[in-house]
Amino acid sequence: ADRYGKSGVIATGGVLAIVAAAATTVLILETERSESLPPHVVGALVAVMCVWGVVGGVISGPAQALYADSIPTGERSKWYVYLF
Repeated sequence: ADRYGKSGVIATGGVLAIVAAAATTVLILETERSESLPPHVVGALVAVMCVWGVVGGVISGPAQALYADSIPTGERSKWYVYLF
């Protein structure tokens, strides 16, 4: 995030989250249409869950840093108590 900027990394993670949500939706709809669970759906769901993990990792750190940077130094403790 230091090289590309926090907001840029968060935006990239947001786009990746939209892709992961769309893929998850397609896989769930495909599963509902079929009478049994197609074998390729299981592998695809595992892959999509890995993408969700990457999304969490990409967004979490820069979002926390952006949150900390947006709070005045003397008030960070108070706002972190509300956050967690």
